[in-house]
Amino acid sequence: MKRKPNKDKTMVELMEGWSWGSHTPCLKYILAKYDIGKIVEQGTGVHSTPLFLESGIKYQGYEEDALFRLQMIEEGVYSGEQVSLLTLPNGVNIMQMFSELSDTDVEQIIFEYDKLYYEMLEEFKDISKVKLLFVDGFTATRNLCINMWNTLFDIIIVHDTEPNSWEHYQYNFRNEYFKEHFNIISVTTPVPYTTMLIRKGLDIDYDLIRKYMNEYCDMNGWTYDQMDIILG
Repeated sequence: MKRKPNKDKTMVELMEGWSWGSHTPCLKYILAKYDIGKIVEQGTGVHSTPLFLESGIKYQGYEEDALFRLQMIEEGVYSGEQVSLLTLPNGVNIMQMFSELSDTDVEQIIFEYDKLYYEMLEEFKDISKVKLLFVDGFTATRNLCINMWNTLFDIIIVHDTEPNSWEHYQYNFRNEYFKEHFNIISVTTPVPYTTMLIRKGLDIDYDLIRKYMNEYCDMNGWTYDQMDIILG
């Protein structure tokens, strides 16, 4: 989740609150637990992107909001080389649902994501380590991204997965296909939830997940029972 640029405050100031970084425990867990060879981020932010860049792991970000990307570059959160602009049809906005797009818009978006799929498919032939996808982009493209790119990645993390968000983002990654190939683990909070899709065969350390959840509770003054793990 992210906000639009604001001329009176920097984006870092606008997004410094804990609700915007509720994915942090999951991201820290994944980076600590697995030998990650490549991170791809669909939809950048002041919490997630610096964490990825500081890890030193090979990284590529894609941002669909040109103004947001420009402000992030101007504020020094990341560089234009680190995060590419993923061009969407004119008029598509951050809150627009996939079902509200025209057929022409859908075709153009699929074309862009398909092109990137084949670029990554070629690149990943030389990467034997775990590949991570973090999904936090435009409303209309999140589920499409998950469905088009999931075969490339060992771990997919999706932000904003609390129950009342599923219809808005039109998620469908709890279907039989995803349950067959991934362990699905959601971390609940009083603010946006985060879901991890971890490919079956990879070990999962629930104690380590809770360690980072508890650290996040401590940071925000929450009690430990305000965060939980839901499986499936």
